[in-house]
Amino acid sequence: MDDKFNQNENIDEHVVVDANHPGYGFTEEKLLKTVTQAVHYVGAASRNPQDNVTRVSFSHVYVVNKKSGKVIEDRGFQPKEKSMQLIGTPTLPGYIPDRVVVGGEKVTPNDLNKQYIVTFKLNMKPTNTMQKAKIRYVDLTTNNQLLTEDTVSGLANTPINYDPQFKIKHFEEQGYKLVANGFNHNGDVQFFGSENNYCPIFIITFISTVAAVNINNPVDWVDPSLYHRKSKLIINFEGCPNPPKAVIQTINWFRTITVNNIVKKVIPNGVYDKTWHADRERYQEVKVPVVQGYHADLDFINPKSVTLDDQTITVQYHPNGHLIPVDEAGAAIQGAPTPQFESDSNDASKVKNDQNVPKVSGYQATLATVTPANPGQDLTVVYEKINNNDDTLYINLNHDHESDSQAAIDHENVDQQTDLTDNSKIVQTAIINFIDIDDHGHSITSSGKLSVRVGDSINDLYSTEIPLKVLKEQGYRVVFDDFNENSERQYFKESVLPQIFTIGLSRKSSDNQESSDLDEEYEKLRQTREQFKQIKPTIMDSSDKLNSSQTVNKLIDIITGLLTLIFMLSKGNKK
Repeated sequence: MDDKFNQNENIDEHVVVDANHPGYGFTEEKLLKTVTQAVHYVGAASRNPQDNVTRVSFSHVYVVNKKSGKVIEDRGFQPKEKSMQLIGTPTLPGYIPDRVVVGGEKVTPNDLNKQYIVTFKLNMKPTNTMQKAKIRYVDLTTNNQLLTEDTVSGLANTPINYDPQFKIKHFEEQGYKLVANGFNHNGDVQFFGSENNYCPIFIITFISTVAAVNINNPVDWVDPSLYHRKSKLIINFEGCPNPPKAVIQTINWFRTITVNNIVKKVIPNGVYDKTWHADRERYQEVKVPVVQGYHADLDFINPKSVTLDDQTITVQYHPNGHLIPVDEAGAAIQGAPTPQFESDSNDASKVKNDQNVPKVSGYQATLATVTPANPGQDLTVVYEKINNNDDTLYINLNHDHESDSQAAIDHENVDQQTDLTDNSKIVQTAIINFIDIDDHGHSITSSGKLSVRVGDSINDLYSTEIPLKVLKEQGYRVVFDDFNENSERQYFKESVLPQIFTIGLSRKSSDNQESSDLDEEYEKLRQTREQFKQIKPTIMDSSDKLNSSQTVNKLIDIITGLLTLIFMLSKGNKK
């Protein structure tokens, strides 16, 4: 019967019909086909052994619908072939057979019956020397495969002193079933021969009741875990709130075992046994998830070789460090923000490079960005105190330009400049701002408020050389420079507005098309601003036509200052 098919019997409403399970119009006689093997002994007259007749049977198999009785499938005769029993010729004292062993051929359901004749001849010259005999144990189900063989010795024509029961029991315990004992069945006595060229062979035949059991050939009473197992790689994540879900990979393991279906017993080290093998040699690589605010022990878990036992790996997360603003003395600045490092979005074991330092009121950082060497260790950044920090120009291009312009202009101390006719007494203010045009024009650093008398050199009071050197080391390039243009010295000039100089910097490559277009537009605006500067002498030469040349002078200065602010805002907005 087809066990696999019958497992689905209730679903498909089909049934297997064969010689052991006739029905639905099929009788056992119609379903059974038998092939006979007969051995006939001649030559020894009344001492001839009895004919030895053995048979093998084949069953025709049909799959039938239970309700209609209709044949769904004709599987033909099963099995397709069988081996006939191997027959050892009995011994007759004083006689020599022409065949020691006969039969054992493979046959199919279409083969005719087999006939064999063994002829005995009288031994006219018997010998008295020692003779040998062999007892063979064979497996009929594997085409008479030899299981083992014993050789015994004795005097010619004397009984063979041998008992096969111990070997028979051994093979039965291994799952074999005895078919025929060709040595001493029913107490038969066998003899040694009397011819040196004649060695009697006795055949003891078994059929194998052991079976190979595996995932493809299961047996109901056998625990599936004996031939099919699963092993796992379990990756746990710990050390942070709401850690990532554990990653579990599963490997299937298979093997074949040997069982005795008669006694329902697993045969250790059986003939069909095979070692465990897995459906994959390695577990897959696992990328560790990124958890913001934390860094892991590792970024990848490399492919691991599989084992029958489960494997567990625990990935530990650790909190990222913080950026700590300190003053020039190394003391933490009270009230300053201490942001935690941002985790690298592509590597769970790292934090981002070039992390922006926070703004601290009244202080200016010595670095614009930092790259932590140790993701879990706090990092201090030195801040320099700024006097009158409100004089530093910060441009936020996310707000209204006009309001930014108004906020940028400090009118403090303007009232002190009351005597505009005496330059030696007038105090003017200048501010040099360093802005990041990649970051909406936000301030990188500033000179702070520079104040001295009109006519004095700003270069003598402040130099941009050192801050520009530091910024260039950080990867910045100068896009425009109001203060150092044309390598001219700058002087404090009479004006109601502070003199504002802007140095724009960028980390983008100069060959970037966007940056090039932006520089071109800036240059046009710069030229417009210079034109306004140049009209001042012209207007002053015609001041007799105006009510007050001094008023015109102030107006020109205001327009120039506003153009400077418009330039900075336009530069940032192009970003």
